[in-house]
Amino acid sequence: MKGFINDITTFNALQNGDFSKIVSGDINSYKNDRTTVSFLGRVNYGFMDRYLLTLSIRRDGSSVFGENHKWGNFPSASVAWKLSEENFMKGLTFVNDLKLRVGYGVTGNQQGLYPQNSLQLVGSAGQTYFSGSQITNFVIIQNANADLGWESRAQTNIGLDFSLFKNRLSGSVDVYTATTKNLLFNYTVPQPPYPYGSIVANVGSLLNEGIDLNLNGNIIKTNDFSFSMNGNLSLLRNEILELSGSINGVPLNTDYVPWGINSYLIKGQPIGTFNILQHAGKTESNEETVVDRNTDDVIDAGSQSPDRVIEGSALPKYTYAFSPVFAYKQFDLSMLFRGSGGNKIYNSIRSSFSYFENLGKSNMLNSAVPLGLFTSKYASDLWLEDGSFLRWDNLTLGYRFNTKKLKYISNLRFSLTATNLALFTKYTGLDPELNVNGANGFGSDGGIYPRTTSIAFGLNVTFK
Repeated sequence: MKGFINDITTFNALQNGDFSKIVSGDINSYKNDRTTVSFLGRVNYGFMDRYLLTLSIRRDGSSVFGENHKWGNFPSASVAWKLSEENFMKGLTFVNDLKLRVGYGVTGNQQGLYPQNSLQLVGSAGQTYFSGSQITNFVIIQNANADLGWESRAQTNIGLDFSLFKNRLSGSVDVYTATTKNLLFNYTVPQPPYPYGSIVANVGSLLNEGIDLNLNGNIIKTNDFSFSMNGNLSLLRNEILELSGSINGVPLNTDYVPWGINSYLIKGQPIGTFNILQHAGKTESNEETVVDRNTDDVIDAGSQSPDRVIEGSALPKYTYAFSPVFAYKQFDLSMLFRGSGGNKIYNSIRSSFSYFENLGKSNMLNSAVPLGLFTSKYASDLWLEDGSFLRWDNLTLGYRFNTKKLKYISNLRFSLTATNLALFTKYTGLDPELNVNGANGFGSDGGIYPRTTSIAFGLNVTFK
């Protein structure tokens, strides 16, 4: 290869050379490096085995950030009080352990960043002729941001750990609030002053607050039979506090950022909020109609249209799981159920296969028949569904053989395990358990590979 603008990239970016004798795209190469350095200090202190204190400080540095903010300091502190050790608790004989916890801490995040996100980058932009020779054009493909720094999450937590009734009932309750500041996000910026139309920067903020509950109960315990139940429940409230701000003195008024099909990032709303047109019916020619909310006889489908209405979020408001465990003599049986709810799903698959204009071009769903829609110009809430579900995730049945008379074997257990046994939901798609991590595009069902049900037999042997 020849015709490079300089030799900085050596052989790690061959696509930037002279392609006069080959087709563009035939040769590519790439290399990057990233370095992270961390320092941690911690102090633990206990007094009378009742009062506990932990202080820590982290100092983290990462090469992916801008020249001005490569380092971040992240402190944390927590105190705990063992109430069950106090004299005023001695009369409560049903309390075996009781501890109150309060904590505060700040953590940093660099996920999603590439090693050169803070630097101005150039890339090839085809070839042109100059002075009778074919040369490679170059354009700026990324803006520099020397102030690109750590995203930080400050969390306050109040918790209570308990064990009651001779340890028959135990668990914990945690109430927390967490604010993410300096949110890492790719913002659209004006041209000029920026040579490229977007930049990775720290501008927005996000709030998460909720309650986590964990319970473990040994409900029945006799010589031959036992029954226990373990479960957890998490409640979450999410809110985007701010998206607008400024970068290097350039003001940014950012809101209603598209985040999926009809879902957005909207200030004051959860991540992935559905801001959507409302289905109203159909015309005589079986074309879908939607509600004209501002009664101006014009349907505006823009992201901030007054004809749109907020109808929930793709982010679940609660998740839960519970696991009953039974044992009878040599038999044991355990199950796992889990689920979530309070979220909506835009069923793109149902939308794609429900218009009669596609007859002869693709398959159609049975549910399309009563709708009788021929076509539509809109992506309305007709395809927005409740994403709540309960899944019977696992069942394990075991039998432990009596090995007292076996000379060489100390333990012998046979088991049968089944996974993904049943799904209980009102969602009409294949599976409501989609990606709910909050990333761009979540909350829309564009088709997933079906989860399989499996059955496995096992034999565990322990030799003496």
